[in-house]
Amino acid sequence: MITPKAATGLFGNAILAEVEESSLERLRLSVLPPLKTVQYLSRPGQPIERVFFLETGFASITVPLTDGTSVSAGILGNRSLIGVEAVLGAGPHKGWHETLIQSAGEIYSSTVEDARREFQRGGVFHHLVMEDLRIQLLQTTQLSACNTRHDVEQRLSRWLLLCYDEMEMSDIFVTHEALAKAIGICRSTATMAVDILRRDGILNAGRAHISIVNRPALKARACECYAVMRSMESGSRLRDGRRLEKRPVFADHVPVHAVRPAASSDLRGQVAVGSDHLMQ
Repeated sequence: MITPKAATGLFGNAILAEVEESSLERLRLSVLPPLKTVQYLSRPGQPIERVFFLETGFASITVPLTDGTSVSAGILGNRSLIGVEAVLGAGPHKGWHETLIQSAGEIYSSTVEDARREFQRGGVFHHLVMEDLRIQLLQTTQLSACNTRHDVEQRLSRWLLLCYDEMEMSDIFVTHEALAKAIGICRSTATMAVDILRRDGILNAGRAHISIVNRPALKARACECYAVMRSMESGSRLRDGRRLEKRPVFADHVPVHAVRPAASSDLRGQVAVGSDHLMQ
């Protein structure tokens, strides 16, 4: 089903905003309806059949362990491609970690096959995906040190600052359970850490909601990894906001099964809408 959008919108995802319109057409994008605050996009052992481009919100990557705990492996927002490991591979690909939406938002999706073919063509899409992968690898390396050496309050502060940067807003809608999972701690420890920052006037916290009220103070509580991870993005056109053009798209969020848009020389007037791309 292909539906026109009532009003013109713009791509918020940095990769989609910069690629040529011919690339957008070959990616054959589907738009997902609004998601729940916590929703899995991939899980270990399950096939990865689609890649995702966040327009708003952010996703956490975590590595689950057999004892029921998890370790944080990164945060991805609207400047990344989620599922890049499947694009770089060949043949069927299964997940090795969990990718879950931590803050509700709009998401575009493409099949792994379409994204892989477009990547293999070279050009702007290939360059942007490789640039995104470079940043992800550098930041994952830094997180391995952070998770080992820094205390809970430092890691929580770093995580909240990264979320703030990805969403460009101070309100973060996340439960303490999801927060604990993202940082790799138990729920009670996450609640205690949030409460300390709240008592010190750095955060306001409510049910499934954290609001940063004193960002400089939060930066002072964060470990060195926040500044290091931000510096890793320096010079990237994905991170610095230097986008060639934001292209309009037209789509309603309708919960129907995904289909591919009909062939067209102008993707601006139509896009597929789907809801069956998510892990339950």
